[in-house]
Amino acid sequence: MQTKACFLLLMSAMVVIGCGKKPGLVTYPVTGTVTYQGKPIAGATVSYFVSVDSPPATGMTDSDGKFSLATHVSPKEVLPGAPPGDYKVTISKSTPTVDAASVNMENLSDEQRQRRMIEMMSDPRIGKGQQSQGPAKPKSEIPEKYAKAETSGLTATVLSGENPPKEFKLTDD
Repeated sequence: MQTKACFLLLMSAMVVIGCGKKPGLVTYPVTGTVTYQGKPIAGATVSYFVSVDSPPATGMTDSDGKFSLATHVSPKEVLPGAPPGDYKVTISKSTPTVDAASVNMENLSDEQRQRRMIEMMSDPRIGKGQQSQGPAKPKSEIPEKYAKAETSGLTATVLSGENPPKEFKLTDD
Protein backbone atom coordinates (compact mmCIF):
# COMPACT_ATOMS: atom_id res chain seq x y z
CA MET A 1 0.00 0.00 0.00
CA GLN A 2 2.80 2.39 0.92
CA THR A 3 4.61 1.59 -2.34
CA LYS A 4 1.46 2.39 -4.32
CA ALA A 5 1.07 5.74 -2.51
CA CYS A 6 4.72 6.64 -3.18
CA PHE A 7 4.31 5.72 -6.85
CA LEU A 8 1.18 7.89 -7.19
CA LEU A 9 2.91 10.79 -5.43
CA LEU A 10 5.93 10.48 -7.73
CA MET A 11 3.73 10.34 -10.86
CA SER A 12 1.74 13.40 -9.69
CA ALA A 13 4.97 15.34 -9.14
CA MET A 14 6.20 14.42 -12.62
CA VAL A 15 2.94 15.62 -14.20
CA VAL A 16 3.06 18.94 -12.32
CA ILE A 17 6.73 19.52 -13.17
CA GLY A 18 6.19 18.49 -16.81
CA CYS A 19 3.35 20.98 -17.31
CA GLY A 20 5.42 24.03 -16.37
CA LYS A 21 7.13 24.61 -19.74
CA LYS A 22 6.78 23.81 -23.38
CA PRO A 23 8.96 20.71 -23.94
CA GLY A 24 12.47 21.72 -24.94
CA LEU A 25 11.88 25.47 -24.57
CA VAL A 26 14.73 26.99 -22.58
CA THR A 27 15.08 30.76 -22.23
CA TYR A 28 17.98 32.97 -21.21
CA PRO A 29 17.90 36.53 -19.81
CA VAL A 30 17.99 39.27 -22.45
CA THR A 31 18.23 42.98 -21.62
CA GLY A 32 19.09 46.10 -23.53
CA THR A 33 18.54 49.78 -24.22
CA VAL A 34 16.68 51.64 -26.97
CA THR A 35 17.53 55.21 -27.92
CA TYR A 36 16.10 57.41 -30.64
CA GLN A 37 18.15 60.37 -31.85
CA GLY A 38 20.53 59.77 -28.93
CA LYS A 39 17.83 59.90 -26.22
CA PRO A 40 16.30 56.97 -24.32
CA ILE A 41 12.78 56.18 -25.48
CA ALA A 42 10.25 55.13 -22.83
CA GLY A 43 7.22 52.94 -23.52
CA ALA A 44 8.54 51.34 -26.72
CA THR A 45 7.75 47.69 -27.45
CA VAL A 46 10.77 45.57 -28.36
CA SER A 47 10.02 42.23 -30.08
CA TYR A 48 12.38 39.42 -31.10
CA PHE A 49 11.07 37.11 -33.86
CA VAL A 50 12.60 33.87 -35.15
CA SER A 51 9.74 32.47 -37.20
CA VAL A 52 5.99 32.17 -37.24
CA ASP A 53 6.27 28.81 -35.46
CA SER A 54 8.18 30.07 -32.43
CA PRO A 55 6.72 32.34 -29.77
CA PRO A 56 7.96 35.94 -29.83
CA ALA A 57 9.98 37.41 -26.99
CA THR A 58 8.92 40.94 -26.10
CA GLY A 59 9.65 43.69 -23.63
CA MET A 60 8.70 47.29 -22.88
CA THR A 61 11.24 50.06 -22.35
CA ASP A 62 11.26 52.02 -19.11
CA SER A 63 11.97 55.75 -18.69
CA ASP A 64 15.70 55.09 -19.27
CA GLY A 65 15.01 53.14 -22.48
CA LYS A 66 15.94 49.82 -20.81
CA PHE A 67 14.07 46.58 -21.47
CA SER A 68 14.02 42.92 -20.43
CA LEU A 69 12.52 40.29 -22.70
CA ALA A 70 9.95 37.64 -21.86
CA THR A 71 8.73 34.80 -24.10
CA HIS A 72 4.97 34.39 -24.37
CA VAL A 73 4.44 30.62 -24.61
CA SER A 74 0.66 30.88 -24.21
CA PRO A 75 -1.81 33.53 -23.00
CA LYS A 76 -1.27 32.28 -19.44
CA GLU A 77 2.41 31.32 -19.58
CA VAL A 78 5.30 33.75 -19.90
CA LEU A 79 8.94 32.73 -19.46
CA PRO A 80 11.63 35.29 -18.62
CA GLY A 81 14.17 35.84 -21.40
CA ALA A 82 14.27 34.32 -24.88
CA PRO A 83 15.29 30.99 -26.41
CA PRO A 84 18.76 30.93 -28.01
CA GLY A 85 18.92 31.78 -31.70
CA ASP A 86 19.18 34.52 -34.30
CA TYR A 87 16.33 37.04 -34.33
CA LYS A 88 14.85 39.80 -36.42
CA VAL A 89 13.97 42.67 -34.09
CA THR A 90 11.16 45.20 -34.24
CA ILE A 91 10.69 48.28 -32.10
CA SER A 92 7.53 50.38 -32.05
CA LYS A 93 6.16 53.30 -30.09
CA SER A 94 2.86 54.96 -30.90
CA THR A 95 0.70 57.66 -29.41
CA PRO A 96 -3.01 57.28 -30.02
CA THR A 97 -4.59 60.24 -31.75
CA VAL A 98 -8.06 61.27 -30.68
CA ASP A 99 -10.85 62.18 -33.06
CA ALA A 100 -12.65 65.23 -31.61
CA ALA A 101 -16.03 63.49 -32.02
CA SER A 102 -14.92 60.46 -30.00
CA VAL A 103 -14.09 62.32 -26.77
CA ASN A 104 -16.40 61.58 -23.83
CA MET A 105 -17.86 65.01 -23.08
CA GLU A 106 -19.12 63.99 -19.63
CA ASN A 107 -15.62 64.01 -18.13
CA LEU A 108 -14.80 67.54 -19.32
CA SER A 109 -15.24 70.84 -17.50
CA ASP A 110 -17.68 73.41 -18.97
CA GLU A 111 -14.78 75.33 -20.53
CA GLN A 112 -13.24 72.18 -22.02
CA ARG A 113 -16.67 71.11 -23.32
CA GLN A 114 -17.18 74.47 -25.04
CA ARG A 115 -13.71 74.31 -26.61
CA ARG A 116 -14.37 70.74 -27.81
CA MET A 117 -17.72 71.80 -29.34
CA ILE A 118 -16.00 74.65 -31.21
CA GLU A 119 -13.36 72.19 -32.51
CA MET A 120 -16.06 69.78 -33.62
CA MET A 121 -18.07 72.53 -35.33
CA SER A 122 -15.00 73.71 -37.24
CA ASP A 123 -14.32 70.14 -38.46
CA PRO A 124 -14.71 70.34 -42.27
CA ARG A 125 -16.38 66.90 -42.33
CA ILE A 126 -19.31 68.08 -40.19
CA GLY A 127 -22.09 69.81 -42.07
CA LYS A 128 -21.04 68.30 -45.40
CA GLY A 129 -22.75 64.98 -44.86
CA GLN A 130 -19.49 63.22 -44.04
CA GLN A 131 -19.06 61.02 -41.02
CA SER A 132 -15.96 60.71 -38.91
CA GLN A 133 -13.79 57.90 -40.23
CA GLY A 134 -13.60 56.34 -36.73
CA PRO A 135 -10.57 56.40 -34.52
CA ALA A 136 -7.53 57.91 -36.15
CA LYS A 137 -4.48 55.74 -36.74
CA PRO A 138 -2.01 55.96 -33.85
CA LYS A 139 0.93 58.26 -34.55
CA SER A 140 4.32 56.57 -34.53
CA GLU A 141 6.89 58.37 -32.37
CA ILE A 142 9.79 56.67 -34.12
CA PRO A 143 10.26 55.89 -37.83
CA GLU A 144 7.71 53.23 -38.81
CA LYS A 145 10.36 51.13 -40.57
CA TYR A 146 11.46 49.85 -37.14
CA ALA A 147 8.00 48.34 -36.48
CA LYS A 148 8.31 45.72 -39.27
CA ALA A 149 10.72 42.79 -39.28
CA GLU A 150 11.21 43.15 -43.06
CA THR A 151 12.29 46.80 -42.87
CA SER A 152 13.75 47.38 -39.40
CA GLY A 153 17.24 46.19 -40.27
CA LEU A 154 17.61 45.20 -36.62
CA THR A 155 18.89 41.76 -35.61
CA ALA A 156 20.07 40.09 -32.42
CA THR A 157 21.50 36.77 -31.30
CA VAL A 158 20.50 35.17 -28.02
CA LEU A 159 23.21 32.90 -26.62
CA SER A 160 22.80 29.93 -24.32
CA GLY A 161 23.87 31.36 -20.99
CA GLU A 162 24.76 34.98 -20.31
CA ASN A 163 23.91 37.62 -22.91
CA PRO A 164 25.52 41.07 -22.94
CA PRO A 165 22.98 43.94 -22.96
CA LYS A 166 21.93 44.87 -26.51
CA GLU A 167 21.87 48.51 -27.67
CA PHE A 168 19.47 49.64 -30.36
CA LYS A 169 20.29 53.18 -31.56
CA LEU A 170 17.42 54.33 -33.76
CA THR A 171 17.76 57.22 -36.18
CA ASP A 172 15.73 58.91 -38.93
CA ASP A 173 18.08 57.55 -41.64
